[in-house]
Amino acid sequence: MTKKKSIWAFVLSLCLIVPAMFMITACGKHEHSFSSDWTKTETQHWHVCTDKNCEEKSDLADHDFVWAEKTPAGVHTDKVETGTCSICQYQKDRTVEGTGTHTWVWKANDTKHWQETTCEHETPLKQNEQDHTWERKSDATKHWEQTTCTQHETIKRNEEAHTWEWKADNAKHWQETTCEQGTPLEQNKQNHTWVYTSEGELTHRRTTNCGAEKHATRIEPNIPHRYDNVDDTTCNDCGYVRSLAGKGSFGTLTAKTYNAGAQGVASSDYTVNEAIKDLCEIQYKVKGANDSTYTTTAPTNAGTYEVRIYCRGNATYLRGEVAKAEFVINKYEVEIVSGLTFNVAYDKAAMEDANVQYIDLGTVHVTKDLVKPADVPIKAKKKDAFKNPGRYQVYDDEMLIEDDNFALKKLTDLRKVNLVYYNDGVVATLTSDKDESKIKWDATKKQVGITVVRVNNGTIRVGDYMMCEGYTKPLKVVALKLQYNVPTDMLINADKNCEIYFDNSSFADLATAKPILANKTFTEVDYAVLAFNEGSNETNHLDVTLQQNESIYLEFTATVDSAKTFKLNFDADGGYRAGESFEFYNAETGKKMTNNMNEVSVSAAGTYKIVIKITKVAAEYNYLKKTVQFYVTIK
Repeated sequence: MTKKKSIWAFVLSLCLIVPAMFMITACGKHEHSFSSDWTKTETQHWHVCTDKNCEEKSDLADHDFVWAEKTPAGVHTDKVETGTCSICQYQKDRTVEGTGTHTWVWKANDTKHWQETTCEHETPLKQNEQDHTWERKSDATKHWEQTTCTQHETIKRNEEAHTWEWKADNAKHWQETTCEQGTPLEQNKQNHTWVYTSEGELTHRRTTNCGAEKHATRIEPNIPHRYDNVDDTTCNDCGYVRSLAGKGSFGTLTAKTYNAGAQGVASSDYTVNEAIKDLCEIQYKVKGANDSTYTTTAPTNAGTYEVRIYCRGNATYLRGEVAKAEFVINKYEVEIVSGLTFNVAYDKAAMEDANVQYIDLGTVHVTKDLVKPADVPIKAKKKDAFKNPGRYQVYDDEMLIEDDNFALKKLTDLRKVNLVYYNDGVVATLTSDKDESKIKWDATKKQVGITVVRVNNGTIRVGDYMMCEGYTKPLKVVALKLQYNVPTDMLINADKNCEIYFDNSSFADLATAKPILANKTFTEVDYAVLAFNEGSNETNHLDVTLQQNESIYLEFTATVDSAKTFKLNFDADGGYRAGESFEFYNAETGKKMTNNMNEVSVSAAGTYKIVIKITKVAAEYNYLKKTVQFYVTIK
């Protein structure tokens, strides 16, 4: 039993082992067989299974195309490319859209513009479609809108003719558009046409004559006459002719007699219209002389003179002569009583020789029967117009006595004349051939005195100046001590002693100086010093009042850092003329400087002291300009 059980157990085990072995064999991996050729579709490739009933695929993947041009792009034809799979070598073609070329043209309608193909497409292609841009335009007759696009020819719309209306202001009239085309346009712009009518001496009126359709009539009264200048006689608008006729006159002018003073007409000798009175002045000239010699200074010398009322003119009144007359200043017959003897008449033409220069030495004092005492001039030939300071002598054969009112005569009993050149002026003194004076010192008053026995020719007064031999500066007389009560103004040829005292005590040291009395009062020239204002290139101002041919000296000091020009500023209406009225001197050396009109220049940095001689060479043009300001600027 046991044996039988063992056999059945063995059989049973075997039965169990054998199926298990088959099962084990069936559960192991099966190896498929695949084709070495590629199976391909349009998009993929793979290797197929060669086993029976096997649908397995090996290496399944999308194609990896490498594209190459097959047919290039052309007009209207797109490019064609061939793609080859880099794994299975499958090939296919494709068309690259848009690679073909087209021809385009701009097209437009009333509102838009665009590009359109001209090549052979069934339906033309379009691109760049846009609305038009517009601007307003106009010419002389119409207005419109037109396109500003550059893609096509100009398109216009809304074209209309302008509408116009007349406009006017005080001076012109014109037509102006009333339509809305931007800025209004103008046409037919013209000045008004005026008709002028005189209203009398001072004014005229004007009336427009342009036409009623252009504007209403305009009338403008009380318009002043209009002239080109003070010499123009006819109004530029209405033709009124202005004149000075009847606006002034002279009465009968009686003859005058020389009295050594200026003699003109009195205000009672003439009348002038009140309207031009402030514009008028009285002018004089020698009869027959050129009108350019008229002056407002009344004449002194004997002769026949023309006198006129002269209107300076303005915008209303003509410039010119209002009225004219003549009068005579007769020569005064005078006997010159001075202890001098004279020869007979001398050739006056010698005094007018342009090649011979004379200087005025002073005067012979004449008082007999004259309303005003007269000093008849004595002249001598001028040896050198530019002498250095010092004393020089001329003798009687070179001296003349001359005046328009007295005979021209030659002096005979004077032995010599001393000419003392002092700075740029000349002082003339007369003396006898004897020495009859001596110096005196008044220790009590501390004054220098000169005892004079005889004064040959001249008058001594307190305030006069004297020149003395051995002393170069004029000495001012401060006191006189007379013997026998001889009057001061009667010292001409006086035989009595006179003690003269001066204001300069240093003169006491010059015991050898010899006094020479100037035969006319020596007056120091007016002299003023200008100072530059701090922080400014301008000096202080100096008011100057001079008579014609009178001079004044101005001095200023300036420190400059480079070459500069000093300019003298003034009002020429006061009778001053640049180039004629001014001379510049170096105050340190006394040398005359070269000036350009009223300017003088220095060429380097430094401190300069300059003296300017100012001379009034003409009568003031305007009586309000008698006093004139002068000042200097640096530029």
